[in-house]
Amino acid sequence: MDDGGMSEEPARKSRVAMWAITIPCAIAAYILSAGPILYLEESEVLPHPRPVWLAAYFKPLSWLDKHLPLRLEVPLNNYVVWWINLSENRREFNAN
Repeated sequence: MDDGGMSEEPARKSRVAMWAITIPCAIAAYILSAGPILYLEESEVLPHPRPVWLAAYFKPLSWLDKHLPLRLEVPLNNYVVWWINLSENRREFNAN
């Protein structure tokens, strides 16, 4: 029995919806990963100087930082500074 291709339409919409959710979530996770990675770097968990793979990982983020409109750049910078301050506070707490 031929359903005229109607069963393919919901499956296609489902795939489109999946990608419409997955791609923005992956981009957000990438951008938000900068804070925890800098925290690990400032906490001296990651080696200094910054490994080549980590520098390559941050290349798109540094480009974004230079090209974001100010209204988006400030919250992103505040987020990164919060993570860096968190590592400094941890270091001071461990020193006491």
